Amino acid sequence: MNWISITALIVSIISLCLTAYKYWYDYKENQLKISVDLKNHFVLGERNVCELNLVNETKNPVSVTKILLIDESKNSKFECIQNKVLLTKTKHIRNESTMLPINLNPYASHKSFIVFDLEKILDVYNFEIYTSKGVYITNYKEKQLKEQSLLNLGSVSINK
Repeated sequence: MNWISITALIVSIISLCLTAYKYWYDYKENQLKISVDLKNHFVLGERNVCELNLVNETKNPVSVTKILLIDESKNSKFECIQNKVLLTKTKHIRNESTMLPINLNPYASHKSFIVFDLEKILDVYNFEIYTSKGVYITNYKEKQLKEQSLLNLGSVSINK
């Protein structure tokens, strides 16, 4: 073999390796990577309002299409209720649940109020969040917030 053939072979192998690395890197960057932080849990009778902070940790936008509440003790799931009035119909407080889908821009966060009507207060629960890139399940087994009265929701501000 002459030097030109060996050089062409080495350049081809390096090119193949760099291309494979780029596809692997793009695949890892395009995977679902969000975090969900449960800030507050407001309760009044059957009405449960969860204040969630959804954070997109990737460079691509993500849409949250559906949110389920999982009762870990009974292995049952409850879908969130949309278009529900949380408190009263005044303009100065947060009075409606967050509408789905929630569009998360790259490296952005979104505060949302998710409503569930449950028969009893759940002791151990998690959220199953359906997005445009897959399903994310939270792990709140060690972190459970104390339920607050739904009337305390009037003091929570949200920027739109």
